[in-house]
Amino acid sequence: MNELSKKVAYIKGLMDGLEIGGPNAKLFAAIIDVLEDIADTAEENSEMIDAIDGVIDEIADDFEELEASMNNLEDELDDLQDELDEISDIVYDIFEDEEDDDEEDDDDDDEDDDFIELVCPNCDESVYFDMDMLDDEDEDIVCPNCGSIIIPAEGCCCDCDCDDDCECCSDDEHDCECGCCEEHHED
Repeated sequence: MNELSKKVAYIKGLMDGLEIGGPNAKLFAAIIDVLEDIADTAEENSEMIDAIDGVIDEIADDFEELEASMNNLEDELDDLQDELDEISDIVYDIFEDEEDDDEEDDDDDDEDDDFIELVCPNCDESVYFDMDMLDDEDEDIVCPNCGSIIIPAEGCCCDCDCDDDCECCSDDEHDCECGCCEEHHED
């Protein structure tokens, strides 16, 4: 019994003790009945509020446990993220090393592109020459295996820079391999 119910019971006892009668007695009896109903409802509400407080306390305890679990989970996720970052760095380093190796291989391939393969007409061996050597028109391209000329130099072989009127080439002075001296002497 709560405080309000006690007060209503006291008023009811007072009314019975005073032996109030007449038309006012019915009014007072009705007022006391209403006050008893209000006191009962207030007591029920108080009990429900206490029950709700208990449930709220349980929810708060559960929330604290959940919050602690989430903090632990967040710590574990941070640890996993750190491990993933380390693994990612390792994988990145591996791929970077492979890319460097590939670039070196590409550089090697580029170096291979600077050479040309020729077959010697004399010994039928495949030989490789630097493209820069082929650009030099003043030098014969000679087979390193047999020594024969694969691509003759343009112009006179005696380095005289002659043109069609070659005066320096004669049968006595030069034995011309390129044939320019023979052409000049036939004229």
